[in-house]
Amino acid sequence: MQSRGIRAHLRRDETVAGGITALGGDEFMSGILVVSPDKDQCKALAESISSRGRHVQTAASIRDALQLLAQHGHEQILSVRSLPDGSGELLAQQAAEVSPRTRVTLVTNFSEVRTAADILRFDFADYIVDVDDMAQLITGASRGPGPSQRSLVDCYLATVEAVVGLVELADPLTAGNAASCKRLAEGIAREMGLPEERRQEVNLAALLHDIGNFTLRAGTLEKEGPLDPDEEEAVRQHTLRGVQLVEHIDFPWKIKPIILAHHERYDGSGYPDGRKGRAIPVGARIVAVVDSYLSMTTRRPHRKPLKHEEAMKEICAQMGSQFDPEVVEAFVAFVERRKRFAGDLFQVKILVVGEGEDDLSRMKLQFLREDFVVLTVKTVAGAMEMVDTDDIRFVLMDISQAWDEGLALLDALQARLENSRTDVFLFDVEDSRKRRVTALENGAEEVFPLDVSPSEVASRIRRILRKETAVRKKATLAGELGGIEGDLADMSLPEVVQMLSMGQKTARIDVKAQGLTGRLFLDHGRLTHVEGGGAEGGEAFKKLLSLTKGHFRISHGVTTDARSIDRDAVAALLDALRRLDEDAEFSRPTS
Repeated sequence: MQSRGIRAHLRRDETVAGGITALGGDEFMSGILVVSPDKDQCKALAESISSRGRHVQTAASIRDALQLLAQHGHEQILSVRSLPDGSGELLAQQAAEVSPRTRVTLVTNFSEVRTAADILRFDFADYIVDVDDMAQLITGASRGPGPSQRSLVDCYLATVEAVVGLVELADPLTAGNAASCKRLAEGIAREMGLPEERRQEVNLAALLHDIGNFTLRAGTLEKEGPLDPDEEEAVRQHTLRGVQLVEHIDFPWKIKPIILAHHERYDGSGYPDGRKGRAIPVGARIVAVVDSYLSMTTRRPHRKPLKHEEAMKEICAQMGSQFDPEVVEAFVAFVERRKRFAGDLFQVKILVVGEGEDDLSRMKLQFLREDFVVLTVKTVAGAMEMVDTDDIRFVLMDISQAWDEGLALLDALQARLENSRTDVFLFDVEDSRKRRVTALENGAEEVFPLDVSPSEVASRIRRILRKETAVRKKATLAGELGGIEGDLADMSLPEVVQMLSMGQKTARIDVKAQGLTGRLFLDHGRLTHVEGGGAEGGEAFKKLLSLTKGHFRISHGVTTDARSIDRDAVAALLDALRRLDEDAEFSRPTS
């Protein structure tokens, strides 16, 4: 598709027709250029790749893309086929003139090539990916260096992971599967001491192991009842079809045998060839364990997901029959060490609620990359069912066109979560203080603008989890009634109050900081009494909230007959914080 052209030898300071500066010679290029006139789609793919540590630039036209390419040089261009000033093919041809070593991959609009026979249909919104372009994406064709160059290998893997992640978002059952499979498979490979090139092989195979599923008839994997014989056979053929889809790609790694054999069983009873023991490629033996674990811990139409411990028990029970014992031992060692290290951040489940156009796709990709478990559901009723059956820690919902549904979700959660905690993050296209305050008073953890950076939301979630972990680690041996202690530098008093209120807790909070002592009482999430600094009620609450250094202690189940406030804790908190802001504004000197 691309020709090196007669200008491949030009130096950086030489210029091609039209004023485009050429980049050639031996200078090494870096970064990825994403080209699309659609800002949202462009931003989604750019953020997907940049979060993996790759430098990304964006352009909306061929002209802009060539200018950036001439100025900066890029290892890779990802472009849609239809651009305002020409086709993606034209961009590829002109890019080859400017920078002969740059690889161009075309991400195509489905409606434009509906009848093309050489297209692999991924069914993500209206996107499809050309198989020939995917070959260049992964291998760099004949121009790319070998897999020993870590920077380029990381670029390939990060880009493939981003594209596959976008593809998977179309299906709630597969969202995040490839990325999770890659992370776990890589961990096992490291645990087993496999060399770097073999680990790279396992990584790419894990990302693409189920690519054959995209050839199945729509709805096959989502079917609630048993599959008919034809459907069963089609599912069994997905490994072979996966190999066929990538057959013509000259990979620098031996991933095709892994894709083909990842459903073989160690005792020889698997498919498609009935291979046994060490006759199965080690990468396939690794992917088999990870794929089964993810399948068991993921919700399916016909069953609930198993808990981590239940899935691990089942994996161990199949050692020697379904799975290679050496791989299982490495998997157990890796997962348990990872669990100890991650603590409360391990296997955290995030539920995304909404139907129709999915404006939270970028958010989901961010969470999947950060190793959260992401689930999706269309309705509030479906969300509540999942909260009842799954250990959902965070719920995300776009309320831009669903304000009433968002409030209904908050009301339903408040009514059900007596002894557990699920934080709700809402996203709103409107910049409405009234809507935000109403949502917070009804139990939302935060209301973000719809265009908020996904990394900002992910950072907020991790901060909440870290602070909860810090509080729990300071729990005394006397038990819950003995008190849980913490430092206000790790978790502020407003956050403590909000946490107890969201959990509908009954507790006393003792505060000692900066020469001031005080007590706050909550009864089933309502703030009933506050004393401290020689005051009671709202004035005392305001004084205590101003403290930033010191210690607190939570004693659960402790009540008082005093009633100096007696109102919803979140509403009282918002009111007190507003008064603190007004006091600060009033005391500020005027010029």
